[in-house]
Amino acid sequence: MRVIFYLTKIVHMVYLSTIKTVLVERPKIMTPNEIKSRLIARGYRYPDVAKKVKPRPVNRVTVAVVVNKHAHSRPIQTAIAEMIGEPYEKVWGKTA
Repeated sequence: MRVIFYLTKIVHMVYLSTIKTVLVERPKIMTPNEIKSRLIARGYRYPDVAKKVKPRPVNRVTVAVVVNKHAHSRPIQTAIAEMIGEPYEKVWGKTA
């Protein structure tokens, strides 16, 4: 009976440490609402972002699609990250 108790305890500890590792190591990226509120707080709107995109300006609707994470555009994402003053990885993650 003791053996089963200790094995159960060990399995439980391994399970909890696995969950803790997954939760701790996963980088937190910003949600669309966080991105929108950061832009507004700094005085920017989607047309402002659209004008800043290099090599050429884009449509504000395209900016909205990228912010809501329905599409990816590295130039738009980079411009947004610069405008809100955060590193690209914190806003969009490593693989965006």
